[in-house]
Amino acid sequence: ELLKSTAGLDILHIPYKGSAPAVTALVAGEIDIVCMDLALLAQHAKLGTLRLVAAAGVKRPSLAPDLRTAAEQGVPALALEPWYGLVAPAGISAEVRQKLASALNRAVRTAELRQRFEQQGYETIVDTPDTFSALMRSEAEKYAR
Repeated sequence: ELLKSTAGLDILHIPYKGSAPAVTALVAGEIDIVCMDLALLAQHAKLGTLRLVAAAGVKRPSLAPDLRTAAEQGVPALALEPWYGLVAPAGISAEVRQKLASALNRAVRTAELRQRFEQQGYETIVDTPDTFSALMRSEAEKYAR
């Protein structure tokens, strides 16, 4: 829906039960486009079974440095930064929340995990639970518009 409104496209959103079925449908020619994580599409692009059109991030991705961003192609409102994080139920105690955050931050700092993320085109960021909560609120507001 964000792509439709920001790029002014007349397209139909077709929800799939996961990324794999959507990629299968794209490669089979059943659908025309997908908006999805580059790590899931890069191998198909290398094989020539699909073509990458634009990166939705604010900068060109490390997995495909020649792939122009949507902003570079005239759609600046589609400059998104994907993120992943660890979430827990709202009623979790502050002590458990801090223990989880500390364990996650220790893991993300390891060379092995950083290397695995980089191979997939991800950047690792060590943050606090409060900073991550603020990001989630900001993202929710953006998509609510």
